[in-house]
Amino acid sequence: AVDGRWGCWSEWSSCDASFKRRRTRECNNPSPINGGKPCKGEREEEEDCYVSVFMDKGAPCINDDEAKREVDTVIGELETGCSRPDPPENGFIRNEKNQYAVGEEAEVACVSGHVLSGYQFLRCLPDQTWTQQPVECQPSLCLRPPTSDSVEISPFKQHYNIGETVKLSCQAGFVVTGPTQYTCGKDLSWFPSILRSITCEKATRTLTLVSDEQTKIRGFCNPGQKQVGSECVCMNPEEDCGHYSEDICVLHALSEQHVTKPSCQFSAEKCLGEQSFHFLHAGPCHSTSSLHWAIERAKLSANSLKKVPCGYDTCYDWEECPAKTPTHSLPESQMQCSCLMPYQCPREESQLHCVRMESTGRRKRVSHCVLAAMKCAGIGLEVLEEGSCLG
Repeated sequence: AVDGRWGCWSEWSSCDASFKRRRTRECNNPSPINGGKPCKGEREEEEDCYVSVFMDKGAPCINDDEAKREVDTVIGELETGCSRPDPPENGFIRNEKNQYAVGEEAEVACVSGHVLSGYQFLRCLPDQTWTQQPVECQPSLCLRPPTSDSVEISPFKQHYNIGETVKLSCQAGFVVTGPTQYTCGKDLSWFPSILRSITCEKATRTLTLVSDEQTKIRGFCNPGQKQVGSECVCMNPEEDCGHYSEDICVLHALSEQHVTKPSCQFSAEKCLGEQSFHFLHAGPCHSTSSLHWAIERAKLSANSLKKVPCGYDTCYDWEECPAKTPTHSLPESQMQCSCLMPYQCPREESQLHCVRMESTGRRKRVSHCVLAAMKCAGIGLEVLEEGSCLG
């Protein structure tokens, strides 16, 4: 004879209207054979179902022969509120905590050197997410220029405001490899641009080799060019201007600021088509320099038909370059364009402007050359329109 044994319990039924659920089992593991004893115990179980609901989702089979029984899984109450939000890059959550209630706000702040763009408060929503308003921390200052330990920076600090200028220097007997002044621009980059880490070099060796090094690279070519075979091609500002070159002061037309720049880098960039920098004078810039005419000249140059190299400078319709003679030739750093007098401008019927003279109030038709020459001479006028004066 074979006694009967219970098989596995079925899954619990759903909780019905009477808050009861049920499950059953069969005496078939094995069934009683040849007069064997039937299974002991109940074929059906019933229990109350409240908050805890057990659902057998394919759990291991449990029968009376096993020592363990099912343990109801308690489904906890759903969490309400939001967990700590992620701050934007270069930002943090002010007075942050791990949990926020629905409707509560978290404030975003930025680390030093950055300003907040967007709404600084995030609100916890009922679906446990945060309001998706764009917010970011944008840089607001220039970082200190990259230099070696031998370079002295004044003023020395971690960040610099837009328009602020730093001055670089070396110990006696050494010179800075590049400009000695840099200005923090509106785009948060330094002017002139910094191509590599700035260091100090021995002055005697550097100054002695300047002329030979430049002559070796340039050959018989113009500033910003180098001789390759029998041709002159533009220098690469990064590869060909690693040697020391004299500082010059230039105007950056976009920011309307003057900056000190290595002459080699300036000439090479100009040869490659860079038109945002305009030569002012040799040597580093001075904070007291007036930029009114320089800014006006840069704007007028856009419509000039003539663009003639003159040392580091470029002469336009209303200017002339000092003539070279067999017995006298100025160095490039001392060559600079000079303005013509208005009556020296050629008669032209193109590029006309209608202007009103401040001294008389009369309107007058002038060429682009005459217009620029009068402005260069400090003659007061107002440009009314392009072309001839109508009416």
